[in-house]
Amino acid sequence: MSEIAISKSYQFVGLFLVSHFRISQMKNLKDLNVSQNRIKQIPDGIGSLNCLSVLDISHNTSLMRLTSFLTSLSLERFICANCYNLNEPPYAVCQGGFSEIKQYYKDLDDGKDSMTLSTVVLIGRKEVGKSTLLNIMKRGFKPHKSDNRPIEKTRVFDVQRLLIETGDFPPYTVNVIDFGGDEVYHYAYQLTFRKDCVPLVVVNMVEYESLSVHFGRREATRRVAFDWLSHMLTAAHEIQTPILVFTHRDEYSDTAKFHNLVQGFLTSMSELTEELSIDITDLKSKVGSSELFDPNMIIVIGFDCPENELVKLKNHLLDCIRKSKCSIPLLWTRIVDNITQKNIPQDDKDGYRSFLDLRRCYEKPRLSAILGFLQRAGQILRYEQKAGHLQGNSASLLDDAIFHNIEAVKQVIASLYNHSMTSGIQIQEKEIGIAPVNQKHNSYLCNGILYEDILRKRIEGEHEEQDPKKRKEHFKTFVALLTKFKLLYGPTVVNGQPSCYLLPYFMPEHNFQLPVSDVHLQAIMHFVGLNVPSYAFHQMTVAVIQHFSGEYEQIFPYGNGASVKLNSSDTHVHLIHQRDAQSVEICIQTGVPAIYKAWNVFIRLLNVISTEVKSVWPATRIIHRIPCPHCVILKRPNPANLDIHSLEQFHLTLTTMCGVETDVPALLRGPCKQTQ
Repeated sequence: MSEIAISKSYQFVGLFLVSHFRISQMKNLKDLNVSQNRIKQIPDGIGSLNCLSVLDISHNTSLMRLTSFLTSLSLERFICANCYNLNEPPYAVCQGGFSEIKQYYKDLDDGKDSMTLSTVVLIGRKEVGKSTLLNIMKRGFKPHKSDNRPIEKTRVFDVQRLLIETGDFPPYTVNVIDFGGDEVYHYAYQLTFRKDCVPLVVVNMVEYESLSVHFGRREATRRVAFDWLSHMLTAAHEIQTPILVFTHRDEYSDTAKFHNLVQGFLTSMSELTEELSIDITDLKSKVGSSELFDPNMIIVIGFDCPENELVKLKNHLLDCIRKSKCSIPLLWTRIVDNITQKNIPQDDKDGYRSFLDLRRCYEKPRLSAILGFLQRAGQILRYEQKAGHLQGNSASLLDDAIFHNIEAVKQVIASLYNHSMTSGIQIQEKEIGIAPVNQKHNSYLCNGILYEDILRKRIEGEHEEQDPKKRKEHFKTFVALLTKFKLLYGPTVVNGQPSCYLLPYFMPEHNFQLPVSDVHLQAIMHFVGLNVPSYAFHQMTVAVIQHFSGEYEQIFPYGNGASVKLNSSDTHVHLIHQRDAQSVEICIQTGVPAIYKAWNVFIRLLNVISTEVKSVWPATRIIHRIPCPHCVILKRPNPANLDIHSLEQFHLTLTTMCGVETDVPALLRGPCKQTQ
């Protein structure tokens, strides 16, 4: 112990940092590293280490609170990477550095309030009972005979505040997001999911039994639950252990049959997890459990469900909420109310606030910390680090936007993906301009071509800003958001009409009949693992068109891919979706003089698709199958193929026969053995 006491630098291994006595003896300590120790608290005695200048607490994911005694130190470096469960101070504050931590505690001394970080999310297929469960929870977790009545299905998602009475004052409140189960809304997870969510995976057991009969137990399990977890993990990466809710228990008078269905589901879930563990890195660790579901947190409900099941659900949610409850300075509360426009009626709220405008009112470090805290708490949405391909004004608008009114984001998405012409925004024909309103709506709903005036009306809705400049900025910001997540592409020229936007979801599928060309490069990208969802295929189409923006002479997007004719060449690029086979086909057609350029385009396209799939749906591996180009031209029934798992295998430096170009692979330089 005496050696430790006189040390100037020390790294703890294990759980040493629990004793006030040991810490207080290290008077000469200057550098303390307690990273990766699974510590849950910082002892107050650390405040007595007057010589301490460097403190590393990084990678302690169980650490939830620091200590105010830290403020007595004069740290030069404070490292807290991946301590994302810190509540007091919030992790966003700690990321700002030691000066921000000291400011937080100083503000806290002037008065404090409390806030809950957790958000409850309801997910599952459509019409499984998610909205009904939410109504039961809002009634104090008490079922009612009205629960068996049909209710309007959720469009995109519904955000509500859940108040949980416990006898304490004030009662606990938490945000609940009820996600619509229609396939077209699945991409909304990318826009809204965050850490600290408490997922409730809702499974209709009647539907599960029917799917098991038609497709088998494992496929049924994948469809009703496993894919939903993948959506969550793609968006949030670290989530709390999901709660599994089986509904429609009252449809089964045979208890043994229902029990066997539940056991079959859980067995299939374990099998799928083991089978796909190679494809989903550390899937089990992401949900913080050795199993995807906690066996003690499986809820079974029906219209006549026992009350103890709902009590169990209520108590578990309370435990999660209590753990995420944290203290915030009273000053923060006033700033939060301003940012979220708390005292303004919902219908009068703006969809977003400007970070630059708020900077004029508040100091940047404090404002950044508060915004980071609000984003983690699910109160706002920010995409400042996801501007991606966006450039210029569009990138700056998205970077600057703070979407505090999540309902406004939902309304924009719902208005775009609503199939009905009559619902949503009413537009007078005289306002449309060149073509009648019906013609433009048909172009949108039948062909996925959205004219800017229609899009503008749908985004602005019935609450148009009086200031034309602000209205224009509002439109551009939401377009930047939709474009970033590849829900649409534009503006572009379609059929001679400028300022059009393309939505692949509404586009008809095309029967690709590719003509024979001198050079025909082809690749088939197989997706192995969890099935890639439909929206990801549409996003691939937009990603390809975005990539060739400025290079194409013509584009032809379809519901199942796209064709692009490049400028100043006879080179055609084709992307063909094969959703049922979980693959896409890529074809480059050109003449012999452009063979090297075609190969570069080919490699670029493979990289674009690979990057997009890994970004949107990392729960899959990609196998690239490259047929011999000569076999393809000769239409051989069984061409030679090169199967690769990584694009790095393409990067071979080879000398061509002419000795000029050096990046052409042997596959392209000469016929394979079959064609010699």
